[in-house]
Amino acid sequence: MVGWCLSHAVGTARSRIVSVEVGRSHPIGRCDRDVATMVARFSGAGLGLMAFTITTAMGLYVRNPVEVILSRSIFALFLFCIVGAVLGGVAQRIIAEHQREQQAEISSRYRSDSAAMDGAARSDDESGVAEESVSA
Repeated sequence: MVGWCLSHAVGTARSRIVSVEVGRSHPIGRCDRDVATMVARFSGAGLGLMAFTITTAMGLYVRNPVEVILSRSIFALFLFCIVGAVLGGVAQRIIAEHQREQQAEISSRYRSDSAAMDGAARSDDESGVAEESVSA
C-alpha cells in the first residue's frame, strides 16, 4: 500500500504540475485522501492506546483489582480514541484548507507570470516587425 501511495503520489505531483501549467485545478488524488484519513485514524488510535496504557499502569501501581483496572482502561481507550479522531479530523481539515490556498496562490502566480511573458513576447514580435520594415 505504501509503495502504491508513493508511486501514485509521484504521478499525482506530475499531473498537478501539468494541470497548473494548463491552468486547470487538479482534484486531490486517491492516495492523498487515504493519507489524510489515516491522520485521523492514527491520532485516534494513538491517543486511545496511550490512555489505555497509562490507565492500566496507574491501576497496577495503586494495586486496584483487575476488573476495575480493565474497565477503566477500556473506558479510557474508547474515550481518547474518539477525542483523537476528532482532533485528527480537525487537523485534516486545516491541512486541506492550507493546501487549497497554496494551490490557488500558485495558480494565480502562474497566470500572472504567463500573462507577463505573453505580453513581453508580443512586444518583442512587434518590435521585430518594426525593425524589419525599417531595414527593408
